[in-house]
Amino acid sequence: DLSPTNDVPAASSTNSMPATIYSHEVDGLVWHYTATSNGVATIHNVSGGAYVAAVDTSVKGTLTIPSRLGTNVVEKIGERAFAGCSSVTNIVIPFGVTSIGNCAFAGCTGLTPSITIPESVEEMGAYVFTNCPNLKIVRYLGNCPDADEALYAGAPASLISGVLRVRTD
Repeated sequence: DLSPTNDVPAASSTNSMPATIYSHEVDGLVWHYTATSNGVATIHNVSGGAYVAAVDTSVKGTLTIPSRLGTNVVEKIGERAFAGCSSVTNIVIPFGVTSIGNCAFAGCTGLTPSITIPESVEEMGAYVFTNCPNLKIVRYLGNCPDADEALYAGAPASLISGVLRVRTD
C-alpha cells in the first residue's frame, strides 16, 4: 500500500541533511528516505524493521527499489544507501531514478552476476561498485560513464571489462 498515510517520520536529522527522514513499508521492507516539498524522494537505506541509522545489512535476496514512496517519486539513491548489504543478490532500479550516490552499492559482495542501470540515470557518484567481487556486468540502458572515472574505483577488473551500453533505439 503506497498511500501517504503510511509515511512515518522516523527521525529528525541532526547533520547537514535539512529534512526529516521518513519510513515507508513496501512488501515487508521499510524504506528510509527524505523528501523535498515538490515530492522527490531520496532513499537513504532499507531495513527489515524499524528505522535504523545505518544500513540494515541483514536484507537479502532480490531488492526491488520502489518507484514511489507514499506520494513521493523516488529519483535518488543516496550515498551508501545499500553499502555492506552482502546478502543482496540482485538490485532492481526503477525507471525514474536519476541519481545514484557515492558508494551506493559498495560492499554488496553477494551482488551477482549483473545489474541494469535504467536510461533515466543521469548521474552516478564515485565508488558505486567498489568491493562487489561477484558483479561481472553493468548494463546501461542510457549513457554509460567512462570506465576510467572514479565510479569504478575499487571495482574488480572483470567488472570494468563487463560494462555494456545497451541501445534502446
